[in-house]
Amino acid sequence: MKNLLFIILFLPFCSLLPQELISKKDIIYGKAPDWQNNIQNLDLDLFYPAAGGKFPLIVYVHGGGFAKGSKDYITPLCKRLAESRFTVANVEYRAGYDSSADFRT
Repeated sequence: MKNLLFIILFLPFCSLLPQELISKKDIIYGKAPDWQNNIQNLDLDLFYPAAGGKFPLIVYVHGGGFAKGSKDYITPLCKRLAESRFTVANVEYRAGYDSSADFRT
């Protein structure tokens, strides 16, 4: 009886425990020209709990002002969100221009 009571009291907190995840890396969601008109793949990483069901979607776009940055830096946070019963799409975007090629300096 004590074990049953413990399980019943523990169930609401199960979503707080880390969940087993499914990770799908580098899914191409589109193609677009970069600032030099070269076609670039636009990809995303998808993380979601292995337990079936419907989960809220978070679309995470990394910082960098569309000039720098990478989705890879924020992957650990996306995994933690997915462990908390969210589906997370970690999106890579194309940079607006390459500041290393700026000749005004």
